[in-house]
Amino acid sequence: MKPWGHVARLACLACGLCACTVAPAARVLPPDGGIREEAALVPTRSEEETRRASVISHALARSIASMPGIESAQVHVALPVAPAFARTVTGKPRASVLVHAAQPRTRIDLVAIQTLVAGAVPDLDGSAVSIVVVAPPAVRRGAGPPWVRVGPWEVTPSSATSLRGTVAGLLLAQVVLALALAALVARQRSRREGAPTDGDA
Repeated sequence: MKPWGHVARLACLACGLCACTVAPAARVLPPDGGIREEAALVPTRSEEETRRASVISHALARSIASMPGIESAQVHVALPVAPAFARTVTGKPRASVLVHAAQPRTRIDLVAIQTLVAGAVPDLDGSAVSIVVVAPPAVRRGAGPPWVRVGPWEVTPSSATSLRGTVAGLLLAQVVLALALAALVARQRSRREGAPTDGDA
């Protein structure tokens, strides 16, 4: 820790007349994606607005991601910052939303997202909220291998050969079983015809 740096910063802020500038605190990007600043004795207005926009953006992203049909969302909020030594803020806030849809043809309520973002950011007009929806590509049946009809079934070419062999084996087994039954019936009939009757005895 360098106490003389804070003293120099306080001196510059107190006088307000010199042309020197004090470098802002270093920003560190934590794993959650937010902006965390090192502790500063007197944060500047730009640092406060940046931290505020980051907190609002992450809260809105979690709320939008919980809506039906949305897998994830990212929100970027830009708040206007007053220039140095100015009392009024020029410009208007803006926001952009990136939405990842869960399914290719999922219907997403864009009006609800726009209303949610505009209501969470002070002085933000709904027309200043940009929404981009990214959907996963749809899987088309024609994009895969062609289908082959084997009897009443439609299968892929890799499965057609095995299915044809199975069907041929079943048909052959039915033919063999039918011939065996016919031979058995003919044998029983010949035995009945060759057996002596009571009149012949």
